[in-house]
Amino acid sequence: MKRIIFILVFSILTQTTFGQSKKALSLYKSKRFAQAIPHFEKLVNKDPSIKYQSKLAICYQKTNQLKKAEAIYHQIVQHKHFNSKIMLHYADVLMGLGQYEEAKTWYLKYADENPKDPTALLKAEACDYVKTIRPYFSKTRFIPIPFNSDADDSNPMMYQGDIYFSSDRKSGFNVLKKKSGWTGRDFMKIYRVSMENDSTFSSPTPLPNKINNLNKNTGKPTFSRDGDFYFTRNTNRVSKDGTYKLHIFYAHLLPNGTWTKAEELPFCQLSINYLHPTVSEDGRTLYFASNRHGGEGGMDLYMSQKNGDRWSIPINIGNTINTPNHEAFPYIHPSGKLFFSSKGHQGFGGFDVFVSEKNEHGFWQPPVNLGAPINSSGDDIGFYADSLMSLALFSSTRNTDNDDIFMCHIDTTKDVLPPIDSVSYQKMPLEESDTINLQLTDNQVDSTDTKARYQKEFEEMGITLMDGDTIFLVAPIYPKEAVEVPPYLAGQLDQLIPAMYLSNSLNFEIYYFSQETTDIDSIAQLRADKMMDYLVERHIPGHKITATGQSLNTTNNSPIFADSKKIVILVKANADQ
Repeated sequence: MKRIIFILVFSILTQTTFGQSKKALSLYKSKRFAQAIPHFEKLVNKDPSIKYQSKLAICYQKTNQLKKAEAIYHQIVQHKHFNSKIMLHYADVLMGLGQYEEAKTWYLKYADENPKDPTALLKAEACDYVKTIRPYFSKTRFIPIPFNSDADDSNPMMYQGDIYFSSDRKSGFNVLKKKSGWTGRDFMKIYRVSMENDSTFSSPTPLPNKINNLNKNTGKPTFSRDGDFYFTRNTNRVSKDGTYKLHIFYAHLLPNGTWTKAEELPFCQLSINYLHPTVSEDGRTLYFASNRHGGEGGMDLYMSQKNGDRWSIPINIGNTINTPNHEAFPYIHPSGKLFFSSKGHQGFGGFDVFVSEKNEHGFWQPPVNLGAPINSSGDDIGFYADSLMSLALFSSTRNTDNDDIFMCHIDTTKDVLPPIDSVSYQKMPLEESDTINLQLTDNQVDSTDTKARYQKEFEEMGITLMDGDTIFLVAPIYPKEAVEVPPYLAGQLDQLIPAMYLSNSLNFEIYYFSQETTDIDSIAQLRADKMMDYLVERHIPGHKITATGQSLNTTNNSPIFADSKKIVILVKANADQ
């Protein structure tokens, strides 16, 4: 009899666990992570296997509960056997928590097991690079925001003295209202706040139902100068995969404060996401994020131009900006500067805010990380600045698991020129590269333009070089047998070039010591030579530079090679001067 009871109880428990597992996995696959969490928590309590632990950790990670995700990943990596992707997820979470050294360790472990995947090496490099990022704005003063909630408040912008932003805060009772499966909270709505001064704000009020639709995410507002209003909202049509994609909608704010009916932009395709619009001040150019086919990967930034009442077919703005990871949340400033958030360019972790502007030929220049305090180890998104670049708004998860809005005054009397951050994982567009090569055909020509440019950068950077100086650069982590100068190292060299160019009486000795046990002296020497070539291509005379590279296979007691994590440049007076 006892045996029969035991079998019955065991059978019931097994069926319950199976049903719970099926439900949890179904919610997980449909990306309803918040709803899946309690099911996986119960499963892990009954069966703490890697199968359920890893899914729960990813759910925590997707809902930005990084500390909970870190605790579970830490348990998983204690096992002897687990999917190596766990190491990558664990490192991402550690980086998002600002634990850069520990994150680097796990990125390198993943890279060892997955040598064909360059992602981890680039992220490991970023863990060192973060120490060199300088603030884009020299001075900022933050203003307390009283209207943040305990939910997500994000993507702020200003129009005619009012602040518009997105939020999934509780918005009252409605018998038909549902919860978002991803977050477990209300769906996103756009709110408006009136701002009288730095300390006086009205209570947030949602925009009318013409803009905010029930049970649909609505967000990322943007205005043209004339009141043309663009925003993101779930479409009413179901795509082939059974989901409602995010598309861009247009409405107009009339002088009497009412809104026209919102209309979906005609270039939006049913199976593709189009989101995060930002419109130029004249209303003629729209930038946005999309996962259209043929991009660099993840979300890319696109543009469309208005001709009469028609919008052109969207164009990818190129791999100087876009990477195989995500670029999103663009903002086009009246000055022509493009601010956006990226997970693909090197930064502090999560989304960081970057800025780029076009050169004289109309090509986007390598983006620059805004640095602290705009960026943090959390997600930093939705940057906006007024026309004078004196007041900025953005959102960040730096203090909580949810987005909060931040506001700051910017002192633009002297911007600090940061290192060039140009990790885009791809070569520059062919036509842009050709233009640069034509300009640098004759390295012997000391053009007035080059000298003037370097003189200006020299004054802005404030770096001077003297006989006897020793310069230490953080050594990058090279992929196996790679010799080209990686962007991370290029950014460090770029800071020195103006001072090197203007130091006519000085010579420079480059010493590179390979950290990799598999490298040989010839590889190390080629890398050092490539550093020299990089400088020569930027008008530093070749006769002023020597380059020496050595590997672990060479015994060298010189103190120059004491720290294999550094590249050393010795500055010496030119004996001929």
